[in-house]
Amino acid sequence: CAPEANIVKRNILTFESDKITAIQAYDDKEFIASTDEGFRPVNLFNGPDGAMYIVDMHRGIIQDKAYLSPYLHKHLADKKLDTIIGMGRILRVKNKNKNLSDYPDLDLLSDVELVSQLKSSNPWLRDKAQQILVYKQNKAVIPLLKDLLLDNQEPLAQLHALYALEGLDALSFELLEKIGLATDTMIIAHTLILLEDFTAETNAEPMSNLIANLLLKEDATIDLYTCLSLGSWVKYSEDIFMPLIYQISKRYENNKIYQEAIISGLQNAEEQFNQYLLQHDLNTNTNKIIKDLIAETIENRQNNRKNSIFVDTSVTTDSRTAGYQIYRNLCATCHGFDGEGIAGVAPPLNSSEFIEGSSEKLALIILHGLQGPVHVNGKLYELNGVMPGLANNNEYDDRDIANIISYIQNAFVKNGEKINTERIKELREFKPANGNFFTEDELLIFK
Repeated sequence: CAPEANIVKRNILTFESDKITAIQAYDDKEFIASTDEGFRPVNLFNGPDGAMYIVDMHRGIIQDKAYLSPYLHKHLADKKLDTIIGMGRILRVKNKNKNLSDYPDLDLLSDVELVSQLKSSNPWLRDKAQQILVYKQNKAVIPLLKDLLLDNQEPLAQLHALYALEGLDALSFELLEKIGLATDTMIIAHTLILLEDFTAETNAEPMSNLIANLLLKEDATIDLYTCLSLGSWVKYSEDIFMPLIYQISKRYENNKIYQEAIISGLQNAEEQFNQYLLQHDLNTNTNKIIKDLIAETIENRQNNRKNSIFVDTSVTTDSRTAGYQIYRNLCATCHGFDGEGIAGVAPPLNSSEFIEGSSEKLALIILHGLQGPVHVNGKLYELNGVMPGLANNNEYDDRDIANIISYIQNAFVKNGEKINTERIKELREFKPANGNFFTEDELLIFK
């Protein structure tokens, strides 16, 4: 869904062992495109009848106020897009050459019938049947689910049976071991992850035998999930599992994704694996990626830092959004939320010569204040007071000043120049001639 463009886009995905790629489904069109500017698709769902259902928020304006430029203000007003509210709807998309599917009332089905739905070609029915089976917690269906799990002819049904059994707390190491050599790569990958719940010393040797057999398949997807899961077993037997980790690391020694997967899976056993490498990989030019990653991980742990892949980073606030928040709390009191000013208090900001063009002029006003009278759009404004500056206000730093400028220029004029914090810092020292506030004449040198 791309609500900002009034379209639903279709991409064709290709799944490989360590990446997913996408290509546009059509060369010259989108799956759905509307000339209705209120069309705002925000979510897609498969329905039990085989149709796709689109949640259309159907709203004229979806931009945050901080992003509304003068052009957008005019565009929205001309088209009355602000009137398109409270009109959300759900659209159904179906194949015009195919009838919608019939589907049973799942609440009326027996548990045996629900298990049979796990083999349905309808993914909605499979998901819902699995959900109901887990919710009901009827242990009598466990034998039926195990039979389905061991049927290698229907991998999707196996997958649903696998997680239905997990939801019924009916998995065991022996059962997962049995299906661990299934022919379908997807089933094996899920099994490897679920086997982590059964790490124990008594299971170490049979697990190592299973991994050894899986490595013989030389399947890139299985190997990736082996990288992710194998480290949880190391604490039970380094002698058994370190050679297996080393084997798979050597197989993909130039692939950083696999080496990072190994690091992720080692679960604080990096020191032990490092020692193994020092003993068995004497050539310092081989396995360089994993060696560097281990060294970085050990150093980070010693310094109480996280590896880069796990570092918590917050999404930075756009400068206009940050600026709008300050403007709303500080500037709008006098200049108004719409920038139209307040008679006798502050002039308008819309199309103001003090904002258009040079950001330095605006920065000086915000930093050091402004004393009237001033002309805006050819009109003289005799002000009753002065605008105080923020240069001596410790609550607002150079970044805050830059953010205010970013918002004001975006919201109230057509052309504005960016200004960086370094220049704002310099302008703090550019004092008004009277030592208090700038006047209109003093600011004329800034075009």
